[in-house]
Amino acid sequence: MLETAGLISRTRRATARLSHLEAAPLRDVTTWLARYGRFWDESHERLDDLLAALQADEQGNSGRGGKTLVRTVSSFQSVADRDVMIASGMERGVREGDERLEELLGRLQAG
Repeated sequence: MLETAGLISRTRRATARLSHLEAAPLRDVTTWLARYGRFWDESHERLDDLLAALQADEQGNSGRGGKTLVRTVSSFQSVADRDVMIASGMERGVREGDERLEELLGRLQAG
């Protein structure tokens, strides 16, 4: 399976089968995963900001009549990074998370 994925290559030397780790594909995967790491770090920072805004609203410091203003900003290193995120379905996941958050906020306000 690793050989099919291009992560290792195999050679034979007499009766021995030697495996060689192919670093380039692993480097590509690491780079790809790092993009998503930045995306999720930014998402967590936005959630921290939202929590702080909710806490400020509870203390009556919002000045917006008890309403919370939430802004979401996503930044990408390149258009290609953005397109990869959209193609992967992460945008849908983020939207679903935002919808669940809105539902939770509505329950908190009603309760």
